[in-house]
Amino acid sequence: MTATVADPLARLATIGTVLDRKAPAIIAALIAFLESIVRAFDTAPRRREAPVISHPDREDTAIASADELPEFLQRLLGWSTARLADVDHAFRAVRELASGRAILILLGEGSLLGVARRLHELTLPKRPFVELGPGDNAIEALDRAAGGMGYVEARDLPRDLARLAASVRPESSVRLMIGAEHAWDLARLATMLPRIATVRIPPIAERKDELDRLIEVYGHDAMAALGADDLGFRPYDLEWIRARRARIRTLADIEEVTRRVVALRNWGVTHGAERLGITHGALSRWVRRRGIPT
Repeated sequence: MTATVADPLARLATIGTVLDRKAPAIIAALIAFLESIVRAFDTAPRRREAPVISHPDREDTAIASADELPEFLQRLLGWSTARLADVDHAFRAVRELASGRAILILLGEGSLLGVARRLHELTLPKRPFVELGPGDNAIEALDRAAGGMGYVEARDLPRDLARLAASVRPESSVRLMIGAEHAWDLARLATMLPRIATVRIPPIAERKDELDRLIEVYGHDAMAALGADDLGFRPYDLEWIRARRARIRTLADIEEVTRRVVALRNWGVTHGAERLGITHGALSRWVRRRGIPT
């Protein structure tokens, strides 16, 4: 859903929060219904900008990497043609975030911190990125995120969130993203925040046919981050990761597994752990628990 439907959503969510404990399925259905309406508006024939996949809005200075953002959004949402409208919708939601017109809610499974960091790099790369927690207050957060972007998980909201949210506007220098795992989190946030945009990240279980490609792109990310010359995957590594698909439930899981396997194959346990910034024992235990062939 986009920021343009924030007010109707907030009114409906007021009812939803009352039901949230008693009937979470109703809340989930309500959010899904609203998202389908917004998607229909996004794809309905009308006079509009060209699709962002082929012609991203390069004149929008709020997004530093308008050419790279659609590619990353396809990674998050899916590469199939059926997902193009979702990617278009997500591009507009991120633009609302970057311009200060809305707070972006990332709705998906597991930790979304890595997703938030990458969106920050693509929109405001030279400005601060601050992860907020329940021990933070609005004033401190504003000081730390001044000129940049703050991120918080819905389960760990800082004190005075409403005060922080009120500072997010086009003329302000602060942007805010919130990661949420459940539809009822979104309903609750909609009652607390003045204007929101959302990006729903589908579960990995819905993208089984794209798992190999996800492993590859995250593997290349790991190469760049760690300074590796090659993925270093052995012939059975991809098969091993696929065989343990049940343990890879989120994008964060894929990111962690590929990063550690790239480090392990390029430098071994001792030096690989150094590259990862963890102890030799930590990487060794991780390898042993997962039965990774060495």
